[in-house]
Amino acid sequence: MLKLKFFKIWGLLVMLAMFCVLGFTYNIPIGLKHFINLLRQPADLYEPILVEDFSFKGKNYTKIYKLKPKYSDIYELGLVDEKEKIPTSFKFNGIIEVRLYYKNKLIFNRIISKTASHTYSKENLGYFKKVIFTTFSMPIKGADKNNISLKITVIKPDDSICQFVKLYVAVSDLP
Repeated sequence: MLKLKFFKIWGLLVMLAMFCVLGFTYNIPIGLKHFINLLRQPADLYEPILVEDFSFKGKNYTKIYKLKPKYSDIYELGLVDEKEKIPTSFKFNGIIEVRLYYKNKLIFNRIISKTASHTYSKENLGYFKKVIFTTFSMPIKGADKNNISLKITVIKPDDSICQFVKLYVAVSDLP
């Protein structure tokens, strides 16, 4: 009798563990996935999935990027300078529209007229390493993650953005 109870309890624990693993893998809310990724920090978690030149100088200039996200997580879109020399006095004076598509279905749309956040340079607190325009959820993974595209349109040009600054998309390091 004692042996049977042991196997029932052991079986329940195994089933509970399998349920948790499958639940965490497939049905976990994106915010919790982001928190888990922040805790376990895979080596390539913060490597950008996009670093490209983008011209903020032409009205109605539009560019479409194919994204290949590595993680189902919260991502950020912004400007990055590899030399970490964006002046802290930087102010975005333009307006852009950001659209994220899964296949041909719009899953995120935002008009951006100011920056949301920034990260200071490690070398000099008088400069930013990156400036963040917005964050968005990337809940899609597996084979479907190859069907994500990002469309950015300049509504109001900003001539003040330097040429050495690049547009980037990466997993957000903000909690």
